[in-house]
Amino acid sequence: ISPENGITTNILKPTFDWADAAGATSYRLEMATDNNFSNIVCTKTVMDSNVTLSETEKLSYGTHYYWRVRGINSAGLGDWSVTWSLIAKSSAPKILSFKIDDGGQYTNSTSVELTISARYAVEMQFSSDGVIWDEGEWEPYATSKSYTLSVGDGSKNVYIRVRDSVGDVGPTSVSSIILDQTSPYTTHALSGDMDANGYKGSVVVTLNSMDSYGVESTRYRIDNDEWQTGSTFVVSSEGKHTIKYHSTDAAGNEEEIKSFQVKAYTPTTFPLILLVGIFSIIAAAVVVVSLRLKPPSPKKRLKMVLEKKKEALRLKKEAAVKYFKNGSIGRGTYDELIGKYDDRITGLEDKERALRARMKKKVKKKVKKRKKKKPGEATERLQSIKKRIGRV
Repeated sequence: ISPENGITTNILKPTFDWADAAGATSYRLEMATDNNFSNIVCTKTVMDSNVTLSETEKLSYGTHYYWRVRGINSAGLGDWSVTWSLIAKSSAPKILSFKIDDGGQYTNSTSVELTISARYAVEMQFSSDGVIWDEGEWEPYATSKSYTLSVGDGSKNVYIRVRDSVGDVGPTSVSSIILDQTSPYTTHALSGDMDANGYKGSVVVTLNSMDSYGVESTRYRIDNDEWQTGSTFVVSSEGKHTIKYHSTDAAGNEEEIKSFQVKAYTPTTFPLILLVGIFSIIAAAVVVVSLRLKPPSPKKRLKMVLEKKKEALRLKKEAAVKYFKNGSIGRGTYDELIGKYDDRITGLEDKERALRARMKKKVKKKVKKRKKKKPGEATERLQSIKKRIGRV
Protein backbone atom coordinates (compact mmCIF):
# COMPACT_ATOMS: atom_id res chain seq x y z
CA ILE A 1 0.00 0.00 0.00
CA SER A 2 1.28 3.46 -0.82
CA PRO A 3 1.84 6.19 0.06
CA GLU A 4 3.19 4.92 3.37
CA ASN A 5 1.04 5.60 6.37
CA GLY A 6 1.87 8.93 8.09
CA ILE A 7 4.40 10.01 5.46
CA THR A 8 5.09 13.64 4.55
CA THR A 9 5.15 13.80 0.78
CA ASN A 10 6.67 16.36 -1.57
CA ILE A 11 4.37 15.14 -4.34
CA LEU A 12 1.13 17.09 -4.56
CA LYS A 13 -0.41 14.64 -7.06
CA PRO A 14 0.49 11.30 -5.49
CA THR A 15 -0.51 7.85 -6.76
CA PHE A 16 -2.55 5.72 -4.32
CA ASP A 17 -2.01 1.97 -4.60
CA TRP A 18 -3.61 -0.87 -2.57
CA ALA A 19 -3.99 -4.64 -2.60
CA ASP A 20 -6.66 -6.20 -4.80
CA ALA A 21 -9.85 -7.24 -3.03
CA ALA A 22 -11.32 -10.68 -3.90
CA GLY A 23 -14.38 -10.39 -6.10
CA ALA A 24 -14.09 -6.60 -6.55
CA THR A 25 -14.73 -5.25 -10.03
CA SER A 26 -14.05 -1.60 -9.11
CA TYR A 27 -12.90 0.48 -6.17
CA ARG A 28 -13.91 3.68 -4.41
CA LEU A 29 -11.30 5.98 -2.82
CA GLU A 30 -12.23 8.61 -0.26
CA MET A 31 -9.92 11.31 1.08
CA ALA A 32 -10.74 13.72 3.93
CA THR A 33 -9.01 16.23 6.20
CA ASP A 34 -10.26 14.46 9.36
CA ASN A 35 -10.19 10.82 10.43
CA ASN A 36 -13.98 10.73 10.83
CA PHE A 37 -14.36 11.60 7.15
CA SER A 38 -16.84 14.36 7.89
CA ASN A 39 -14.89 16.71 5.60
CA ILE A 40 -14.36 14.68 2.44
CA VAL A 41 -12.27 16.51 -0.17
CA CYS A 42 -11.99 13.83 -2.85
CA THR A 43 -13.97 10.74 -3.94
CA LYS A 44 -12.87 8.65 -6.92
CA THR A 45 -14.26 5.41 -8.39
CA VAL A 46 -11.78 3.45 -10.51
CA MET A 47 -11.52 0.04 -12.13
CA ASP A 48 -7.97 -0.73 -11.00
CA SER A 49 -6.43 -0.91 -7.53
CA ASN A 50 -4.51 2.37 -8.00
CA VAL A 51 -5.25 5.96 -8.94
CA THR A 52 -3.31 9.24 -9.37
CA LEU A 53 -4.75 12.59 -8.34
CA SER A 54 -5.42 15.09 -11.12
CA GLU A 55 -4.38 18.76 -11.22
CA THR A 56 -7.73 19.84 -9.76
CA GLU A 57 -7.48 17.21 -7.00
CA LYS A 58 -3.87 17.82 -5.94
CA LEU A 59 -2.96 18.19 -2.29
CA SER A 60 -2.77 21.55 -0.52
CA TYR A 61 0.52 22.57 1.09
CA GLY A 62 0.88 21.66 4.75
CA THR A 63 -2.45 19.79 4.99
CA HIS A 64 -2.95 16.49 6.86
CA TYR A 65 -5.04 14.00 4.82
CA TYR A 66 -6.79 10.69 5.66
CA TRP A 67 -7.71 8.12 3.02
CA ARG A 68 -9.48 4.77 2.70
CA VAL A 69 -10.74 2.46 -0.04
CA ARG A 70 -13.33 -0.33 -0.53
CA GLY A 71 -14.26 -2.75 -3.26
CA ILE A 72 -17.41 -2.75 -5.38
CA ASN A 73 -19.14 -5.52 -7.35
CA SER A 74 -22.62 -6.40 -8.54
CA ALA A 75 -23.61 -7.44 -5.04
CA GLY A 76 -22.87 -3.99 -3.64
CA LEU A 77 -20.21 -2.14 -1.62
CA GLY A 78 -17.57 -3.84 0.45
CA ASP A 79 -16.25 -2.73 3.82
CA TRP A 80 -13.88 0.24 4.13
CA SER A 81 -10.23 -0.53 4.52
CA VAL A 82 -8.12 0.62 7.44
CA THR A 83 -7.65 4.43 7.38
CA TRP A 84 -4.22 5.65 6.31
CA SER A 85 -2.85 9.20 6.42
CA LEU A 86 -0.30 11.44 4.75
CA ILE A 87 0.84 15.06 5.05
CA ALA A 88 1.51 17.32 2.07
CA LYS A 89 4.76 19.28 2.11
CA SER A 90 4.48 22.60 3.90
CA SER A 91 5.00 24.89 0.90
CA ALA A 92 6.31 25.33 -2.62
CA PRO A 93 9.97 26.20 -3.12
CA LYS A 94 10.43 29.82 -2.17
CA ILE A 95 13.08 32.56 -2.39
CA LEU A 96 13.72 33.86 1.13
CA SER A 97 16.39 36.43 0.26
CA PHE A 98 17.91 37.64 -3.01
CA LYS A 99 20.52 40.43 -3.22
CA ILE A 100 22.88 41.93 -5.78
CA ASP A 101 26.32 42.88 -4.41
CA ASP A 102 25.06 42.38 -0.86
CA GLY A 103 22.20 44.84 -1.35
CA GLY A 104 24.27 47.74 -2.71
CA GLN A 105 22.46 50.58 -4.48
CA TYR A 106 25.14 51.28 -7.11
CA THR A 107 27.84 49.42 -9.02
CA ASN A 108 30.38 50.60 -11.58
CA SER A 109 30.96 47.10 -13.00
CA THR A 110 28.75 44.80 -15.07
CA SER A 111 30.16 41.85 -13.08
CA VAL A 112 28.18 41.45 -9.85
CA GLU A 113 27.73 38.81 -7.16
CA LEU A 114 24.28 37.40 -6.39
CA THR A 115 23.42 36.11 -2.90
CA ILE A 116 20.49 33.68 -2.63
CA SER A 117 18.60 32.04 0.21
CA ALA A 118 15.71 29.68 -0.65
CA ARG A 119 13.58 26.91 0.86
CA TYR A 120 12.97 23.49 -0.74
CA ALA A 121 15.05 24.51 -3.76
CA VAL A 122 17.20 22.08 -5.73
CA GLU A 123 17.54 24.09 -8.96
CA MET A 124 17.46 27.76 -9.95
CA GLN A 125 17.12 29.93 -13.03
CA PHE A 126 17.87 33.61 -13.82
CA SER A 127 16.55 36.26 -16.18
CA SER A 128 17.20 39.92 -16.96
CA ASP A 129 13.57 40.64 -17.87
CA GLY A 130 11.47 37.96 -16.15
CA VAL A 131 10.46 36.51 -19.53
CA ILE A 132 13.49 34.77 -21.03
CA TRP A 133 15.07 32.39 -18.50
CA ASP A 134 18.69 31.48 -19.29
CA GLU A 135 17.64 29.80 -22.53
CA GLY A 136 15.41 27.43 -20.58
CA GLU A 137 18.27 25.79 -18.65
CA TRP A 138 18.16 25.06 -14.92
CA GLU A 139 21.28 24.93 -12.77
CA PRO A 140 21.88 23.39 -9.34
CA TYR A 141 20.77 25.59 -6.47
CA ALA A 142 23.60 27.54 -4.77
CA THR A 143 23.69 30.37 -2.26
CA SER A 144 25.86 32.59 -4.48
CA LYS A 145 26.47 33.15 -8.18
CA SER A 146 28.53 35.48 -10.38
CA TYR A 147 26.33 37.33 -12.85
CA THR A 148 26.92 39.76 -15.73
CA LEU A 149 24.59 42.73 -16.12
CA SER A 150 23.64 44.14 -19.50
CA VAL A 151 25.79 47.07 -20.66
CA GLY A 152 24.73 50.72 -20.38
CA ASP A 153 24.20 52.97 -17.37
CA GLY A 154 20.85 52.73 -15.62
CA SER A 155 18.75 50.57 -13.31
CA LYS A 156 19.26 46.82 -13.81
CA ASN A 157 16.89 44.04 -12.71
CA VAL A 158 17.82 40.41 -12.09
CA TYR A 159 15.02 37.85 -11.72
CA ILE A 160 15.31 34.43 -10.06
CA ARG A 161 13.05 31.40 -9.64
CA VAL A 162 13.66 27.99 -8.05
CA ARG A 163 12.08 24.56 -8.25
CA ASP A 164 12.06 21.57 -5.92
CA SER A 165 12.85 17.89 -6.39
CA VAL A 166 9.44 17.08 -7.89
CA GLY A 167 9.52 19.96 -10.36
CA ASP A 168 7.30 22.47 -8.55
CA VAL A 169 8.40 26.03 -9.43
CA GLY A 170 8.12 28.72 -6.79
CA PRO A 171 7.21 32.39 -7.29
CA THR A 172 9.64 34.73 -9.06
CA SER A 173 11.78 37.15 -7.05
CA VAL A 174 13.61 40.23 -8.38
CA SER A 175 16.46 42.45 -7.18
CA SER A 176 17.68 45.75 -8.64
CA ILE A 177 20.88 47.78 -8.77
CA ILE A 178 21.99 50.92 -10.63
CA LEU A 179 24.89 50.50 -13.05
CA ASP A 180 26.93 53.72 -13.29
CA GLN A 181 30.19 53.62 -15.24
CA THR A 182 30.39 57.36 -15.98
CA SER A 183 32.65 59.57 -13.85
CA PRO A 184 31.34 62.84 -12.37
CA TYR A 185 32.25 66.19 -13.95
CA THR A 186 33.53 69.12 -11.88
CA THR A 187 34.19 72.76 -12.82
CA HIS A 188 35.59 75.65 -10.79
CA ALA A 189 34.59 79.30 -10.39
CA LEU A 190 36.53 82.18 -8.79
CA SER A 191 35.20 85.32 -7.12
CA GLY A 192 36.94 88.27 -5.53
CA ASP A 193 38.49 91.68 -6.22
CA MET A 194 40.79 91.07 -9.19
CA ASP A 195 43.11 93.29 -11.21
CA ALA A 196 46.07 92.76 -13.51
CA ASN A 197 48.26 91.59 -10.61
CA GLY A 198 45.81 88.94 -9.35
CA TYR A 199 43.20 88.83 -6.60
CA LYS A 200 43.49 91.47 -3.92
CA GLY A 201 43.72 89.93 -0.47
CA SER A 202 41.92 86.63 -1.16
CA VAL A 203 39.87 84.66 -3.68
CA VAL A 204 36.86 82.39 -3.11
CA VAL A 205 37.00 79.09 -5.04
CA THR A 206 33.73 77.24 -5.72
CA LEU A 207 33.75 73.69 -7.13
CA ASN A 208 30.57 72.61 -8.94
CA SER A 209 30.16 68.82 -9.42
CA MET A 210 27.62 67.03 -11.61
CA ASP A 211 26.67 63.34 -11.90
CA SER A 212 23.56 61.51 -13.10
CA TYR A 213 23.25 59.45 -9.92
CA GLY A 214 24.78 61.70 -7.27
CA VAL A 215 28.22 62.94 -6.18
CA GLU A 216 29.65 61.23 -3.10
CA SER A 217 32.47 63.71 -2.42
CA THR A 218 34.59 66.50 -3.91
CA ARG A 219 38.21 66.91 -2.81
CA TYR A 220 40.82 69.62 -3.38
CA ARG A 221 44.35 70.53 -2.40
CA ILE A 222 46.24 73.83 -2.41
CA ASP A 223 49.82 73.41 -3.64
CA ASN A 224 51.32 70.49 -1.68
CA ASP A 225 48.95 70.66 1.29
CA GLU A 226 46.85 67.68 2.38
CA TRP A 227 43.74 66.81 0.36
CA GLN A 228 40.58 68.36 1.80
CA THR A 229 36.89 67.53 1.28
CA GLY A 230 34.58 70.39 0.31
CA SER A 231 33.22 72.46 -2.55
CA THR A 232 33.98 76.04 -1.40
CA PHE A 233 37.15 77.44 0.14
CA VAL A 234 39.20 80.65 0.38
CA VAL A 235 42.77 81.17 -0.82
CA SER A 236 44.25 84.10 1.11
CA SER A 237 47.99 83.48 1.40
CA GLU A 238 50.03 85.72 -0.86
CA GLY A 239 51.57 84.35 -4.05
CA LYS A 240 50.72 82.06 -6.95
CA HIS A 241 49.03 78.79 -5.98
CA THR A 242 48.22 75.55 -7.83
CA ILE A 243 44.77 74.16 -7.03
CA LYS A 244 43.96 70.51 -7.79
CA TYR A 245 40.51 68.95 -7.48
CA HIS A 246 38.34 65.97 -8.46
CA SER A 247 35.06 64.27 -7.48
CA THR A 248 33.87 60.71 -6.77
CA ASP A 249 30.29 59.59 -7.40
CA ALA A 250 28.07 57.22 -5.42
CA ALA A 251 29.11 54.24 -7.57
CA GLY A 252 32.82 54.83 -6.85
CA ASN A 253 33.77 56.34 -10.21
CA GLU A 254 36.64 58.80 -9.71
CA GLU A 255 37.08 61.82 -11.94
CA GLU A 256 40.53 62.58 -13.32
CA ILE A 257 42.34 65.25 -11.30
CA LYS A 258 42.05 68.77 -12.72
CA SER A 259 44.18 71.79 -11.83
CA PHE A 260 44.48 75.54 -12.29
CA GLN A 261 46.57 78.40 -10.90
CA VAL A 262 45.46 81.48 -9.01
CA LYS A 263 47.37 84.42 -7.57
CA ALA A 264 46.54 86.46 -4.46
CA TYR A 265 48.45 89.52 -3.25
CA THR A 266 48.30 92.29 -0.67
CA PRO A 267 48.09 95.74 -2.32
CA THR A 268 50.78 98.25 -1.22
CA THR A 269 51.29 101.98 -1.89
CA PHE A 270 54.65 103.75 -2.16
CA PRO A 271 54.98 107.49 -1.26
CA LEU A 272 58.29 107.76 -3.08
CA ILE A 273 59.36 106.77 -6.53
CA LEU A 274 63.02 105.95 -6.80
CA LEU A 275 64.51 107.04 -10.05
CA VAL A 276 67.88 105.88 -11.14
CA GLY A 277 69.54 108.34 -13.46
CA ILE A 278 72.94 108.71 -14.95
CA PHE A 279 74.25 112.18 -14.92
CA SER A 280 77.51 112.68 -16.67
CA ILE A 281 79.19 115.94 -17.62
CA ILE A 282 82.73 115.34 -16.57
CA ALA A 283 82.46 111.87 -15.00
CA ALA A 284 79.69 109.25 -14.86
CA ALA A 285 77.91 108.70 -11.57
CA VAL A 286 74.83 106.82 -10.45
CA VAL A 287 72.53 108.61 -8.06
CA VAL A 288 69.21 107.66 -6.57
CA VAL A 289 66.74 110.48 -6.64
CA SER A 290 63.69 110.29 -4.47
CA LEU A 291 60.83 112.31 -5.84
CA ARG A 292 57.84 112.82 -3.65
CA LEU A 293 54.66 112.30 -5.57
CA LYS A 294 52.14 115.00 -5.47
CA PRO A 295 49.21 113.48 -3.58
CA PRO A 296 45.80 113.60 -5.22
CA SER A 297 43.40 116.30 -4.11
CA PRO A 298 41.01 115.55 -1.22
CA LYS A 299 38.13 115.58 -3.68
CA LYS A 300 39.75 112.88 -5.85
CA ARG A 301 40.69 110.84 -2.80
CA LEU A 302 37.09 111.04 -1.52
CA LYS A 303 35.83 109.82 -4.88
CA MET A 304 38.24 106.87 -4.77
CA VAL A 305 37.13 105.99 -1.21
CA LEU A 306 33.46 106.05 -2.22
CA GLU A 307 34.13 103.75 -5.19
CA LYS A 308 35.99 101.27 -2.96
CA LYS A 309 33.17 101.40 -0.42
CA LYS A 310 30.61 100.71 -3.15
CA GLU A 311 32.63 97.71 -4.36
CA ALA A 312 32.95 96.31 -0.81
CA LEU A 313 29.17 96.59 -0.33
CA ARG A 314 28.65 94.77 -3.63
CA LEU A 315 30.97 91.92 -2.60
CA LYS A 316 29.21 91.66 0.77
CA LYS A 317 25.84 91.35 -0.96
CA GLU A 318 27.27 88.78 -3.37
CA ALA A 319 28.50 86.64 -0.45
CA ALA A 320 25.03 86.75 1.14
CA VAL A 321 23.41 85.57 -2.11
CA LYS A 322 25.89 82.68 -2.40
CA TYR A 323 25.19 81.50 1.15
CA PHE A 324 21.48 82.17 1.69
CA LYS A 325 20.12 81.74 -1.85
CA ASN A 326 22.47 79.55 -3.89
CA GLY A 327 24.07 77.58 -1.06
CA SER A 328 27.37 77.58 -2.98
CA ILE A 329 29.48 78.54 0.07
CA GLY A 330 29.46 77.19 3.61
CA ARG A 331 28.74 79.03 6.85
CA GLY A 332 32.42 79.29 7.79
CA THR A 333 33.38 80.85 4.46
CA TYR A 334 30.40 83.22 4.62
CA ASP A 335 31.33 84.45 8.13
CA GLU A 336 34.96 84.93 7.08
CA LEU A 337 34.00 86.99 4.00
CA ILE A 338 31.41 89.12 5.83
CA GLY A 339 33.92 89.92 8.60
CA LYS A 340 36.52 90.90 6.04
CA TYR A 341 34.13 93.13 4.05
CA ASP A 342 32.72 94.78 7.21
CA ASP A 343 36.26 95.69 8.34
CA ARG A 344 36.99 97.14 4.91
CA ILE A 345 33.75 99.16 4.86
CA THR A 346 34.39 100.51 8.39
CA GLY A 347 37.90 101.64 7.42
CA LEU A 348 36.65 103.33 4.26
CA GLU A 349 33.89 105.13 6.17
CA ASP A 350 36.50 106.47 8.62
CA LYS A 351 38.54 107.78 5.68
CA GLU A 352 35.42 109.28 4.14
CA ARG A 353 34.58 111.23 7.30
CA ALA A 354 38.17 112.44 7.65
CA LEU A 355 38.31 113.63 4.03
CA ARG A 356 34.99 115.46 4.25
CA ALA A 357 36.13 117.20 7.44
CA ARG A 358 39.41 118.17 5.81
CA MET A 359 37.64 119.57 2.74
CA LYS A 360 35.30 121.67 4.90
CA LYS A 361 38.25 122.99 6.90
CA LYS A 362 40.06 123.93 3.71
CA VAL A 363 36.98 125.75 2.42
CA LYS A 364 36.71 127.78 5.62
CA LYS A 365 40.31 128.94 5.23
CA LYS A 366 39.64 130.10 1.69
CA VAL A 367 36.52 131.94 2.79
CA LYS A 368 38.40 133.82 5.51
CA LYS A 369 40.90 135.04 2.95
CA ARG A 370 38.14 136.15 0.60
CA LYS A 371 36.25 137.97 3.37
CA LYS A 372 39.16 140.30 3.80
CA LYS A 373 38.84 141.26 0.14
CA LYS A 374 35.11 140.99 -0.69
CA PRO A 375 32.86 139.85 2.19
CA GLY A 376 29.69 139.37 0.08
CA GLU A 377 31.43 137.45 -2.66
CA ALA A 378 33.10 135.19 -0.07
CA THR A 379 29.76 134.22 1.47
CA GLU A 380 28.33 133.25 -1.92
CA ARG A 381 31.49 131.32 -2.69
CA LEU A 382 31.22 129.42 0.62
CA GLN A 383 27.62 128.39 -0.04
CA SER A 384 28.48 127.21 -3.55
CA ILE A 385 31.41 125.09 -2.31
CA LYS A 386 29.31 123.55 0.49
CA LYS A 387 26.72 122.44 -2.05
CA ARG A 388 29.40 120.79 -4.17
CA ILE A 389 30.87 118.98 -1.15
CA GLY A 390 27.44 117.67 -0.27
CA ARG A 391 27.03 116.24 -3.75
CA VAL A 392 30.31 114.29 -3.62
